Amino acid sequence: MSHPYEYHGPLLREEIPSLKGNLMLDIGCGKGVLGYMLKAEKHVSYSVGLDIWYPYLKFVKEHKVYDDVVLASADKLPFKALSFDLVLASEVIEHLPKMRGWIFLKEVERVCKYKIIITTPRGFWEKGFLEDSAPTQRHLSGWTDKEFKRLGYRILGVGFRIGKWAIFYKITVVHRFSKIAAFLIAIKEKSTKKK
Repeated sequence: MSHPYEYHGPLLREEIPSLKGNLMLDIGCGKGVLGYMLKAEKHVSYSVGLDIWYPYLKFVKEHKVYDDVVLASADKLPFKALSFDLVLASEVIEHLPKMRGWIFLKEVERVCKYKIIITTPRGFWEKGFLEDSAPTQRHLSGWTDKEFKRLGYRILGVGFRIGKWAIFYKITVVHRFSKIAAFLIAIKEKSTKKK
């Protein structure tokens, strides 16, 4: 069985090459999978991992994945406007109730200067709390390509979803057919040039 993280490597190589030397915020960083990839690829010069679950932050701090870690909620980002060049939020928004998800999107736009990348399952997927995971892992909302497009995001699809079944386990396909995708990648470029 694979996880959506399998598509992050190729996606990061395609979407982030021009951001070398910039500041990055990884919202809902978990155990730092994306932070580690970006550090290994040397795409960013300074990275911040943010999560609401302290054990995850303790783990990434011990393993020196990020330059800094912050304990905070995704919908109440404790940063000044336009603090980061790149903001990533992978598999985060579906863990917030819908109203807090809309607030989260405003917060992401507020703190980001150049590029936002958000990934999420397409639609609502039932996922409850597992004993060995953070209590924040429950899915509380579902999101569609139309909702992101209305806010100016470009959408890519990952895998295929037919009813309750997702086909992305053996082949991870990134495509432009978001209406049948298992997962959505929402990308927004606020600006293409540094001032």
